[in-house]
Amino acid sequence: MKTSSRRVRGVLLPDFCRWQFLFAAMAVALICVLIAQAAKLGPPHWQLVGIYSVFSVWLVVICVALLCLFRPLLSRLPGLAAYWGSWLLVMFISVLASLAVLWINQALQLGLFSGRITPLELILRLVFMSGLVAAALLRYLYVHQLWQQEVMAQSEARVQALQSRIRPHFLFNSLNSIASLIAEDPENAEIAIEDLADLFRGALRQADRLISLGEELELARKYLAMEQRRIGARLTIDWQVERLPVDATVPPLLLQPLVENAVYHGIQPRPEGGVVTVSGARDDDNVVIVVTNPLAIGSSSETSSNRVALDNIRERLYYHYAGRGDLLTKDSDGNFQAIIRIPYVVHHTG
Repeated sequence: MKTSSRRVRGVLLPDFCRWQFLFAAMAVALICVLIAQAAKLGPPHWQLVGIYSVFSVWLVVICVALLCLFRPLLSRLPGLAAYWGSWLLVMFISVLASLAVLWINQALQLGLFSGRITPLELILRLVFMSGLVAAALLRYLYVHQLWQQEVMAQSEARVQALQSRIRPHFLFNSLNSIASLIAEDPENAEIAIEDLADLFRGALRQADRLISLGEELELARKYLAMEQRRIGARLTIDWQVERLPVDATVPPLLLQPLVENAVYHGIQPRPEGGVVTVSGARDDDNVVIVVTNPLAIGSSSETSSNRVALDNIRERLYYHYAGRGDLLTKDSDGNFQAIIRIPYVVHHTG
């Protein structure tokens, strides 16, 4: 999933080529035409309203098409110059379009404006209206993109913090387990070292690089395998992931913090241990993943470390899926469940 905005020396320039942007610009232009007419005293001139509306729609289509065409060039301008360049391009197109309307009106002798408005007044009105709409829309986009950039920076910082949350004691315990295996079971020790290397390689991935669900499941398997070597028979893992689409796109380290919390808060405090269940399936256009673990007697799922990890995952889902992904939690029959629901998007390598 790639972002639709391009970073340009600290400023994000929106993607003018999206049809949503075209429809939004057309709607804003038509609303401005109606507001301008409603603000005038006296009876409305419906002929002028129709002319302005048709002119606005076609002007918006032309402007958006040219903004899309020239976006690579505008993106090279430093800072706010990219937005000023976009606004000047709209103004230039508006002047040409106004002159074209006048020429067509005179050449075909349509008499659209006779007795109501002079040619100069028409040009000034059309250009002023176009400039005002373009300035307001570009200003909104600029502020919106800066907000998105801030959210992105905060999310990336939180992702980096989340990626570094594989606890140091886990690393030390894993190394101690490997050291004890070297003399007793050298082959298993070698596998453990490889799993640990893969685990930390996954933890060091860039925050904005999306991976397949199959890769994330494999990373969670390696993590739980390391913990199983440390905890032993007290930890049982039940994988029910046959119905999950392994080609789905997910952020890296989406499951690892959940299975880590399941072991740390659900298995480790219980002398008898317990079962961590990872299950899920595709639900229409969504993917649902559930991690279940028992709750220790007298413990709560709302511990500070668990809550921070869950909040971080929620923010990452919101960042990557624009509000279409979520993480729900619930306690039921002595078990704690973390339920992830994300849109199903096929992961493309390369």
